[in-house]
Amino acid sequence: MVRRRAPRVRRRGRCPCRRSVGVPTHGVYKDAGAPGDQFDDMRAAWLSIDPKRLSYDRSKDRANDVVFSGASAARLHGIGELWDRQHDFIAPTPRQSQRTGIHHRLRKLDPRDVTTVEGLMEPAGIDI
Repeated sequence: MVRRRAPRVRRRGRCPCRRSVGVPTHGVYKDAGAPGDQFDDMRAAWLSIDPKRLSYDRSKDRANDVVFSGASAARLHGIGELWDRQHDFIAPTPRQSQRTGIHHRLRKLDPRDVTTVEGLMEPAGIDI
């Protein structure tokens, strides 16, 4: 029997070159010198839904990825003033999230009906 040493895990606080994005989102970080914007929390939520795929690849596959909807889509467009911390998404396949603040709706969208605002995808016409 061969025993292996458990891999050492670095604590997030020890590396000054990256930090957690906004509301703590497991596994989503950004460089400390990278500029932020008002949509960092939305971007972190979107990235955390499918962490194995790069954002570039996901943005090209509009038919099979989740997109923002409802109040989240309205926030991307600057419509309204009162937004809660919950992020609404439309997904083409059933999804569940153990994270509070993420809500999925099941709906298949035509890729032509999806637009990109601030680097994040949402249905054209702000489908609520």
